[in-house]
Amino acid sequence: HLHKIFYSAFNLLAFLSMGLFLLIGFIDIFSWIFIMLPVVVCFYVYDIRHGAVYLTSGEISCFDYILYTVCAVELLCCLTSVYIPNSITATLKILLSIAFYFFIRTFIRFRSQFAFLYKVLSIVAGILSLITLFFFLLHRDRFYSVGFENLTDFRSHYRPFGQLSNNWATMLLCLVPFPIISILESGYRKEQICYICMEILMLVAILVSFSRGAYIALFVFFAMLITFFCIYKRDMLKKALAICLCVWLPTLLCEHVLITCFMNHTVSQQRSTAGRFVKWKEAINIFGLFPATGVGGGNYALASDTYRQERQGLFTSYATNTYLQVAAEKGIVGVIVYGALVLSLIYIGIHQMKKGELRSIVFFSILLALGVREVTFSSFFQKENMMILCFLIMVSLVQPLEDNYELFK
Repeated sequence: HLHKIFYSAFNLLAFLSMGLFLLIGFIDIFSWIFIMLPVVVCFYVYDIRHGAVYLTSGEISCFDYILYTVCAVELLCCLTSVYIPNSITATLKILLSIAFYFFIRTFIRFRSQFAFLYKVLSIVAGILSLITLFFFLLHRDRFYSVGFENLTDFRSHYRPFGQLSNNWATMLLCLVPFPIISILESGYRKEQICYICMEILMLVAILVSFSRGAYIALFVFFAMLITFFCIYKRDMLKKALAICLCVWLPTLLCEHVLITCFMNHTVSQQRSTAGRFVKWKEAINIFGLFPATGVGGGNYALASDTYRQERQGLFTSYATNTYLQVAAEKGIVGVIVYGALVLSLIYIGIHQMKKGELRSIVFFSILLALGVREVTFSSFFQKENMMILCFLIMVSLVQPLEDNYELFK
């Protein structure tokens, strides 16, 4: 009985630590060096000195091994970087995010812990979406007051929380699955209605970004969600369809959404598309100059300004395609290891869905959607909040959850 109380306290402490890391990481990921790393080391040392219960309880997956390889490749690319100070910063982001992943992988093991985490993140997502809509109303009134009507032409001026609307839309996309998981797992009608409202707020907040890439990603997410429910969880299909219908109907009232759905209709959209193709060609040229290990993490903007062949239009530090950015910054070794990472996620996702895990359907669908999103705009290596959420989604997909304390017998 005392052992059970002790392990309950230990699990609670680990869970609270994870919550603290999430909060601090969203503010400044580099503060993890002084706060998260010492705490993580203490947890591992304590577990090892008391029989390595947590370390030996879980089976290491292929995804874990590939993450170890990612760390090695990131360090290699940092050492061969064309400008090491930039690469140190970019590499630290990746290494700290992976350390966060392994902390959760080792010490957060129970279904109840993840369920509570998803509920908290759902509430946070709802609050952030509400504030985002407030920023949008201010933006809309600002341009309506001087006679402009089509906001899609002025989306570059819309910066919720001071961020590019594309980046913020991607961050909200990372939060989309948590209310859906909470709806599906909740047994109380009032709770479900509350989470449905949060999901609606989030979808509207994404739609008013007027980001074509975000729209495509949302379509991919819900299309994959319904498809996977049809294949692996047919008994839950009606509930999933009802949820999708409830959250999508109110979003039809959003202004100018139809214009964005035409994809290449306005002059602004055409210029944006042409600019993306220029940036993609630029990334391929940089990869050709540094094929082995690339220019180093965090150096795309520097290489873009130094090595680009065409100096037309405005300078942008974004590759607008994460896959091409990986090729330019990390070369062939980066393409191989990150390609293996994606393939292992696909393998694990399909394996988990075959086991009938409800959460795996939702998280695998959002990972596919984010993968599509990163083709049209590169946020993963730029924005640490997205990186943290992506690793949280990955560990939610990979982690086999315990229903009780059989682990500690």
